[in-house]
Amino acid sequence: MATFDSRTVAQRWAAQTTDSRNNNGSLYFHGPRIFSYGAHHLIGLLLDLRDYDPHGGTQKFVLINADRASVTTSKQTSWVGGAAAIRHGAENVFTVPGLTQADQEVIWLPGLTPRENMARLRKVYPAVADALETNLAKRISRNESLQTA
Repeated sequence: MATFDSRTVAQRWAAQTTDSRNNNGSLYFHGPRIFSYGAHHLIGLLLDLRDYDPHGGTQKFVLINADRASVTTSKQTSWVGGAAAIRHGAENVFTVPGLTQADQEVIWLPGLTPRENMARLRKVYPAVADALETNLAKRISRNESLQTA
């Protein structure tokens, strides 16, 4: 696994490049999940809404863990949230409580339809699901108006 400073690890996670860790291993990611000091503390989860966009575009959204943590983990969480906002837009980054525990409830399952996955998310984080659907509806509306112009 490639080794970088913590801010670069956060940026690489947001860009979904090769799995990486920081110099002392306290911040690392595998795919869409980024952890601080082990798998017991998930600080960010990156999910994809591509299946909802009838125009085939991709839109990612990010869940950031709002649970209290050590000074170091709080700093790492700030870097992760900042990198996600820069890469995917601040309107697509949501800070939520209990992300580590909710991880299996909100992760997209490949065998389910997008609507079924959104329903799973809505059970855990209804306000996030509402905001995502609103953001996506605006994006689809903009795309449709550009195509008719």
